[in-house]
Amino acid sequence: LSLKLVLHEAAIVEAGQLRASVKWGPLLTGSVRVQEMALIEADVELERLEDGRSNWEFGDAETDTEVPSPAPEGGEIDAGFDQIRIVRSNLTYSDAVSETAFSITDFDLAAEASSLSEPLKLNSSGLFDDNAFNIALELSTPNALLSGETAEIDLEFATDFADMAYVGAATLGETQ
Repeated sequence: LSLKLVLHEAAIVEAGQLRASVKWGPLLTGSVRVQEMALIEADVELERLEDGRSNWEFGDAETDTEVPSPAPEGGEIDAGFDQIRIVRSNLTYSDAVSETAFSITDFDLAAEASSLSEPLKLNSSGLFDDNAFNIALELSTPNALLSGETAEIDLEFATDFADMAYVGAATLGETQ
């Protein structure tokens, strides 16, 4: 399956392939298990125009007055994925208001987590404005972060000009 998302008369996402598969057995017990989700050879172009509008906004900000209802209360989501991949993809961002732009090219990402309460592993590489980078992440449990609790994290970030690492704990919270 190929994918093309067009908003405001310009394509913002074009992908050579979009693949997805879900394991059917776990659905019968209320679990969601994604076997594979892959976005291959995608080109994403995000743009903020001089008038402040952006090509990724859905709807019309002047006429859309509906306030979204809060999410229903519930327990933890029982979900997991064997493999999420982004392969040989590119992202371009340009902002006419601030006159800034950047690009991420040759982007690859592979992630796996058998459930949101199990460890997450992620590896990524690419070029940020023609500077190579590699990212490796291991997270003890995504559910901890999503619920505001502390999660153990092992993060490595490498570029042509610097290598950084963090091993410790992380908690998501509101910014001030």
